Amino acid sequence: MCDSHAHGRGLNREHLVTIRFDAIYREEEQMILNDMGINEWLIIGSTVAGPILAVQAQKWVELLRAEANKQAWIFETLMTTRGARLSHEHVRALNAIDLAFYGRRIFGTVRRTREAQDVIDAWRNYHSHLNTNVPTTPEGNATWGATSEERFVNLLAALAKANHYRFDRSQLQSGGYTPMAYTNVDQEQQALRLGLLQVLAGVRAFPVEARRGSRAPVSPSGAPTATQAAVDPIPRTESAEVER
Repeated sequence: MCDSHAHGRGLNREHLVTIRFDAIYREEEQMILNDMGINEWLIIGSTVAGPILAVQAQKWVELLRAEANKQAWIFETLMTTRGARLSHEHVRALNAIDLAFYGRRIFGTVRRTREAQDVIDAWRNYHSHLNTNVPTTPEGNATWGATSEERFVNLLAALAKANHYRFDRSQLQSGGYTPMAYTNVDQEQQALRLGLLQVLAGVRAFPVEARRGSRAPVSPSGAPTATQAAVDPIPRTESAEVER
């Protein structure tokens, strides 16, 4: 009985000592916090937030670099294909303008630089003209082509400014090189394509010419081939008897 009471008093003393040390530790901790100034708090804040801000800053730099690379690719592609505006690369670069110069979304609002907005406006102006019908008269066709050229050069000028290039309008308009052979090949392919489509649609007949004195191919057995029968429907033996 005495031993149990003594053991209980020992536990109570240890518990009181623990509580006392906790109170002293908390008082010292509170004193340290009270003595800390703005510099100490800034050091703690920078230590905690430094790695987070560094990672976020790296992401922002990568996004800006990717955006600049897209804009530069569009300008370079349009400059190198300005003499081949029906090429797939040229059309692809035009369709990528809206994405590359979309701007940055800040708190739900899209914000663009002045240079990016000029590119968007020039592209919309050029795009609206491309969607109009080309006149069939020579005068109307020439006017449409001149307007198209002017608006395309305006787009190139806006892209050059947004990418920090300096070009004269004369360089943008006539600085490209396209061999005449490319133009001739394109025109020939267009003519062949149009003629074949007209034949398949029944608009025009396939031209066939038969010339006198030309011998049609003969099969090894001496019988007329299908080509000979089509050109000369009367057998040669019968034609010889008629001549005699």
